[in-house]
Amino acid sequence: MEWMKAKVDEMLQTFLLIDKAFIWEQPLMKHFAALLLTQNGIPFDAQQFKDTMEHIKSQTGTFSYFRGLYKLSIASLLIADQSYSENSVRRLVENEERLKSVGFKQGQHMPIACYTLYKVSQETDPNHVAKRAYDLYMEMKKNHPFLTSSDDYALSILLAHLNPSIARIESAYTALNENGFSKSNDLQTLSHIIALSDLPVEVLVAKCVALKQLLKDHKLASGTTYYPSIGVMAVLVEGESHLAEAWVELAKYMNVQKKYKWLGKQMNVMLSASLLSNHYINEVASSDVMRVTLNISIEAAIAAQMAALIAIASASSAAAVASSST
Repeated sequence: MEWMKAKVDEMLQTFLLIDKAFIWEQPLMKHFAALLLTQNGIPFDAQQFKDTMEHIKSQTGTFSYFRGLYKLSIASLLIADQSYSENSVRRLVENEERLKSVGFKQGQHMPIACYTLYKVSQETDPNHVAKRAYDLYMEMKKNHPFLTSSDDYALSILLAHLNPSIARIESAYTALNENGFSKSNDLQTLSHIIALSDLPVEVLVAKCVALKQLLKDHKLASGTTYYPSIGVMAVLVEGESHLAEAWVELAKYMNVQKKYKWLGKQMNVMLSASLLSNHYINEVASSDVMRVTLNISIEAAIAAQMAALIAIASASSAAAVASSST
């Protein structure tokens, strides 16, 4: 376990370098960038990031969401994907138009959706995946109109790629809710993630319940933000009780580190799940498709959650300013 704590320390040092180089970027997105670099064993290169972000800027319009909240994150994803080239950015922009053409609307989560389509359609027709993803998204919106929004775009693309049935997803959602998981967008994300596994829904739900109880026993469970991480761990943990225990230990370790403590328990649960799952994916995942799927699930879920937290923080800050001026 000490080696994993060393990974946290490495991630923190990377964050500090990113924080210094990009002082005006959102801290949560800088933590996401540090996570990706640490997971992939890539040292931080400020010039590489600046060049990548500048290239993204040169390929997109003035009001593009690629220039907004996800700017640093998309650069991080591309750099962490060591097959990245300037052509990759062109494909991301093409995916934006492709997703809009089938019905997806612009929104702050569009960039992560474009990246997901870029990753899953390396050897398939992206137009087919995009159309199937929109059909799935509309079915999701029909079933959960108040929960489904642009932060579900990326996972709808994953679902379109692996093609689990809506019935399976709904079965997972209902069973999880009946077993103590609160109805929320995070529960919907959790149901999407476990639906990607081939295991029976009842087995996956039992795993989720056990993992939720484990976090509760260690006072790590609060709110619903950590739900997607439970899904990732449930897919991975197959007779690997030490993996679940390591998850708890690592989250606790992060909670007492100065730069992670302020992130909160839920975000540290998510980051520690990502670090652990990244290490074990190559050993546990049964195929290249599942490895890619799990990695993208983690990236999409964490990036979306970070974006949501930033939006909440920004709204709270704006409200506070408005209140103080009246």
